[in-house]
Amino acid sequence: MIAERGVHALTIRTLATRVGVSRSALYRHFRNKGALLSAIAADGFRRLESRLAAVDAAGTDPLDRLGQLFEAFVLFAVEDPSMYRLMFAEETNREASTALRDAAAAAIAHPIKTIEECIREGSLRPENPLALVRHVWVEAHGLSMLLIDGQLRSTGGAAVHAVLAGDDDRDAIDPADLARSTARLLLDGMRA
Repeated sequence: MIAERGVHALTIRTLATRVGVSRSALYRHFRNKGALLSAIAADGFRRLESRLAAVDAAGTDPLDRLGQLFEAFVLFAVEDPSMYRLMFAEETNREASTALRDAAAAAIAHPIKTIEECIREGSLRPENPLALVRHVWVEAHGLSMLLIDGQLRSTGGAAVHAVLAGDDDRDAIDPADLARSTARLLLDGMRA
């Protein structure tokens, strides 16, 4: 329902009707719409964490792995934009449950751990890992939202904002390629 009409269109009443239960049945599990959204978003973070854990399990060089985590994050967003938007929606965060906070923390633990490894081995500047992960997250989230919103176009092999692209320059952007090149540029700037 969220993918079809967005978060704001979802109500307990419409959801209950859709799944064939009474509203009171849903209220036994979720105190309000915010609690329901928080539970759905927690599931999204668990799915993201699973993807990031798979990258970690590959056991590559920490700096390469950090780039792969960046790419996995962006591709998760592009492949399920409705879930991604919900995970970061103001309404979801206002009602954040312990389960949502725990799931989000488990997902962010992967890049934090990898950044700590990179600092220990000397491939990234010796800074606070949380400060560095904020830079990585800002870039990954910003790129994800631009891709989801269709705000990037390809012009002569380069990605530009859709407003700057002419009508003839509307080639598709490969999210994986753009995520890899963005991660490389970002990590080059963070090197020791």
